[in-house]
Amino acid sequence: ERLVGNLFPPLTGGITKYGISGRYDLVVRDAACASADRIRAILSYRNEPNSIGSIAADARDAKRLIVQAIENANKLSDNHQATLFKSEAISNKLRLATSVLESHDYDEAEPILRQVCEEMTKHPSKIFL
Repeated sequence: ERLVGNLFPPLTGGITKYGISGRYDLVVRDAACASADRIRAILSYRNEPNSIGSIAADARDAKRLIVQAIENANKLSDNHQATLFKSEAISNKLRLATSVLESHDYDEAEPILRQVCEEMTKHPSKIFL
């Protein structure tokens, strides 16, 4: 960290570390997968008594991760890791997940995020070329 100084945004949740190497595909993958995992956790305990605080925390974390994924998805085409069309398609899916999360529809948000996660897991950096 001392070597890169303020050239890059601070690490958040351990996900942006790949941004330093220019592997934006890995940032998108890890952020989408982690946010899907957070939503899956919400689905597993949402009916438990006293889970409101945990739901709020996991939803907040998921939203932060999605923001990271969108920011880095927008860099995919600029760095020849995806076509512009595919980069925008990923960003649009992630924005849809954000919108769905705003309405607390976790059942709909999780599969959207899981789809991005799986697409980015198949062949990171080459999946959309």
